[in-house]
Amino acid sequence: MLVTLLARGADIMTDFDKKLEEVNARLRGAKLRVSIFQRQNKLWLRATLPPKPHIRREGNYQQAVSINCNATIAGLKYAEQKAKQMAVELDTGAFDWARWIEVKPDNEEPKIIHEWINKFHEHKASTSALASSTWKFDYLGVGRKLPQQEELSVEVLIKFIFANSKPDTRTRKRLVGYCAQLAEFALLPSKEIRTLEGSYSAKSVNPRALPSDEEIQDFVDSIKEPGWKWIIAAIATYGLRSHEAFFTDLARFPKIRVTEGKTGARVIQPLYPEWAPRWNLQNKILPSYQKVDAAHEEYTLKISAWMCRNSPFKALDLRHCYARRCFQFGFDPTQSAKLMGHSWQIHLQTYRAWIDEEVYDKAYLAKISNPNRPLPPN
Repeated sequence: MLVTLLARGADIMTDFDKKLEEVNARLRGAKLRVSIFQRQNKLWLRATLPPKPHIRREGNYQQAVSINCNATIAGLKYAEQKAKQMAVELDTGAFDWARWIEVKPDNEEPKIIHEWINKFHEHKASTSALASSTWKFDYLGVGRKLPQQEELSVEVLIKFIFANSKPDTRTRKRLVGYCAQLAEFALLPSKEIRTLEGSYSAKSVNPRALPSDEEIQDFVDSIKEPGWKWIIAAIATYGLRSHEAFFTDLARFPKIRVTEGKTGARVIQPLYPEWAPRWNLQNKILPSYQKVDAAHEEYTLKISAWMCRNSPFKALDLRHCYARRCFQFGFDPTQSAKLMGHSWQIHLQTYRAWIDEEVYDKAYLAKISNPNRPLPPN
């Protein structure tokens, strides 16, 4: 029953989502090679296009083009017209970047890091659908720390990595990833940079550090402040990323829909189902902290700080325990990954390492207790 409800819940779409899907269906039906997508509150076009005049790359490749259009029903009509215009230009060989972006004279190759970063970020924004948090912390956050006025070289990037991170840490992995991409964009060798990444991985966390479900239940029961109780209970019951708790739609409770987050919207079922009414999660109450247009990380940091002061475990532990529960309830990795909002490969890589031996033992006992299980030869 739970899986059936999940499949139905995945079909929930807003009116705008449906209209966007209809527009793209019309474009496909007319065999136009352009589609429309939403990035935050704006509409963009996506098509296979020639490189921008200042980009060092051969051949056409898929790119996103801003049309400075709000993601509204009225905006969709404008976006559809622009998509048709672009498709006609592509089909007739008349496509010219000057009609879609500001083309500046660019006769001189960039030299200093600041110039390369500007071009790299422009290229990345037009070719990758990055989450706002990834863009803010993994790109803008790293880029602004580099020595802006130095000439770009592999040696400078390696020196920066060593000076700003320790081996086998998340920070080292983030800096190496960014610097290697920047080097590759500038046609510099990146192999030496990538060897510095180290062995940091979420799999290195000890699964036995997870709290038991009894400990989680007792802790949530003990929270007095209504707003924080609702937030922490929702994270525990639905396996939410911290910031996602602020962006939830309860119209089909006890099923909930995350409306915004690191990996977009998704529908989630409670595990345990009994926890949803136990903590009155149908009545959403948020803490007094709520900031208009706050970045996802600001919500995450606020929750982390509260948990650090008041809880014996972390907010992320609650999400990991939901993953453990998915295994206990018998969900396959694909279903579990869908509930948690990531790929099944990430689910296996990250969460199989979190399954306690006790959980495997219980699963084993359940299987061998089945009267229909295979028996040894007489």
